[in-house]
Amino acid sequence: EKLLEWEELQYPSTENVKNMVRTQTKLLKFMGRPSDLSPKAAFKHYILGHPLPFDRHDWTIIRPDGTQITYVIDYYHDESRASTSDWEELPDKSDREAVKSILVDVRPCVFALENIWQRGVTMPLSRRGFSSQESKFEPLPLFPTRELKDQVGESEETWQNIQAAAEATQKELQLGAINSNATVSAESPTVPEPVPEPQISDREAIALARAFAATLKECAPIQKEMVLSCNKADDGECAQASLALTMCMGKNLCKVQHEAVGSCVNDAAGGEEIQNAKIDAALENLAMCVGMTHERVDIAQRQHPDVFADN
Repeated sequence: EKLLEWEELQYPSTENVKNMVRTQTKLLKFMGRPSDLSPKAAFKHYILGHPLPFDRHDWTIIRPDGTQITYVIDYYHDESRASTSDWEELPDKSDREAVKSILVDVRPCVFALENIWQRGVTMPLSRRGFSSQESKFEPLPLFPTRELKDQVGESEETWQNIQAAAEATQKELQLGAINSNATVSAESPTVPEPVPEPQISDREAIALARAFAATLKECAPIQKEMVLSCNKADDGECAQASLALTMCMGKNLCKVQHEAVGSCVNDAAGGEEIQNAKIDAALENLAMCVGMTHERVDIAQRQHPDVFADN
């Protein structure tokens, strides 16, 4: 449903077009990637203190005009929204009775300029009624609620179990435990091929290490303030401190996106509501950039540990 709400923005907002989108949009393929953390999920967890998702899917669809687009879907579990208080395991995503406890973050993959524009500009403006294509799409909030913050430890434990299972599966594949000649029925689940990790060059690793070290040093006081604020009972104060940390990190790590936020703040053309929509879009782009940079730093640190030891 949420994916189709994104797709409706591609066409004129008429009832016939909506019916066309909902009947002619087809799923081409999907890949379960529970052991791969998306950049946005990494940013929400490591910077904003949000629980980790318990699953991730990448869906590739075919639009009515034949073009293809990939969506990233992160699945979160919120115990406070469950209909019962005695869950012993995460609910099945197909269980309609448990749907209220499952939070879904759906958005187009950012590896295309059109998708970045849609996420950062088109959808925010449409949601606020500043476009001819109005949307009722309700995105998952970027900042965690107090109840979600209390579930971070449990989500980390679940994430560790997922990583352990993925590693065990990979070892089995490498040892030849799975018979490649065995006949697998069409209904049997298949193990997706692991996505190769992008390779970071020595030069990029050095640049990332220096930039990240400088950023951590500069933003250390703000990060400390955020921890203190988020330990209090005031969610508003915690959100403001988290935003301040994002701005501080973005100043060095995502200069273009950081400057875009400043430009929107100083651009009052079109009135306050349009300005606020532009600021929200610019902040989301900045948050995405910081999250993606954080992920590349993690990869670089694994591939070039000596570089980071020197910084």
